[in-house]
Amino acid sequence: MRTGIRILIAISIVLAAVAPATADDVSTILDDGSPQEEPTHRAITRNSSGLSDSELDARLAFLEERLDGGEKYAKYWQWGWTSAYGLGVVVGVGKAIDCCKHRKTGFSGRTHDSRKDERVNHYVTAVKGVIGTTRMLVWRHPGRNGADSMRAIEGDSREAKLARLAEGESVLQSVAKTAGRRWHWKSHAGNIGLNLAG
Repeated sequence: MRTGIRILIAISIVLAAVAPATADDVSTILDDGSPQEEPTHRAITRNSSGLSDSELDARLAFLEERLDGGEKYAKYWQWGWTSAYGLGVVVGVGKAIDCCKHRKTGFSGRTHDSRKDERVNHYVTAVKGVIGTTRMLVWRHPGRNGADSMRAIEGDSREAKLARLAEGESVLQSVAKTAGRRWHWKSHAGNIGLNLAG
């Protein structure tokens, strides 16, 4: 019975650690600078149709510059953490297998494992690595491609530029939400709980 309860608690903690912060937990900063809770992305530019051509071009240039400027950092973050978690899986499994090879036989002739605790620790490291790698591959950093999604919208018409503006603002908000998640209480509680469960 106690084992079942412990398993349920561990599964709950893992799910909390894997689940990202919801959109309701993240503030969106609008034109007037006031934080508001938004369930979905909302255009930063409230009246985009009222922008002059020069204002629209200036906003597009600003978005491309910002998104492209953060692309290298986002890629380092994405692939650095993915590689670190993946390495944790390889090292954890490798060391656990190595512990299995070093089984000893006592005077009674029965086999016992003097490194059982160490092997369990390596399995825990591997499981944490799998969870971390999965998170990094499922919820990838939205800034890893810079402004490529904006440039994918072709055309010089005003409609095309407005579509690029909406796409750029959406990516920028996603990047801000991703950055905010690292300070969110769910992330810290999940990490602490996962380590305690392990």
